[in-house]
Amino acid sequence: MKIYKTGIANDIKNVVETNQKPDKWDFLLEYLQGKDKSIRILDVGCGTGNKVLLLINKGFRNTVGVEYNPEMYRKMIAKHHQLKITKGNAENLKFIKDESFDLVYCHQVLEHLPYPEKAISEAHRVLKKNGAYAISIPNGDHLNDIFLRIIQKIVYKKYDHLQRFSLKLISKILEENSFKIIKVSTKKNSFSLFLDPRIKFHWLSVPIYNFLKKIYWKDVGFDILAVKI
Repeated sequence: MKIYKTGIANDIKNVVETNQKPDKWDFLLEYLQGKDKSIRILDVGCGTGNKVLLLINKGFRNTVGVEYNPEMYRKMIAKHHQLKITKGNAENLKFIKDESFDLVYCHQVLEHLPYPEKAISEAHRVLKKNGAYAISIPNGDHLNDIFLRIIQKIVYKKYDHLQRFSLKLISKILEENSFKIIKVSTKKNSFSLFLDPRIKFHWLSVPIYNFLKKIYWKDVGFDILAVKI
């Protein structure tokens, strides 16, 4: 029997320790401005649950999370009892009924999945008609993403981004799964890997980053808002 494997972050301990506070995603908050606070929201691949916590604190009490690896959120739910997070697989949300949510979002998750099309299909299933689907993904063609994969392969013998998306590719997958894209926001950056505070020679890496951004400043990622049709 083949064991299901997802691209869990190689540096998971660091991810957990550095994501213990409410975290905002401006793109999502812009969409939620003026929305009824009673809407049902699902964060698929919520990690520690820091974005779920922020939304709950802002009054969106019907926000819940799904995360494949319980190690990610144990500390957060121990400290914040209002958090509702369930262990689950983004590609098989079988415990959620059809058309249960008004909004589903997926922040920096699809690139970690072996079958992202299934996750998108499941998001479509659990969304109500005309429900919104917000995703954030890195640009797989950006040199920063390519170099990160090389570094991870050397250090960890594997990389946690199992997929490389372009805007054209993700748009095609969304349309094939009966989503209509209504907004796309591109995030431009250079080699942000040099800004990682874990780099020992941080004093040197920042000037390198400042130099490189003058010659290479591209779309490092995409925020996309689509609706179920």
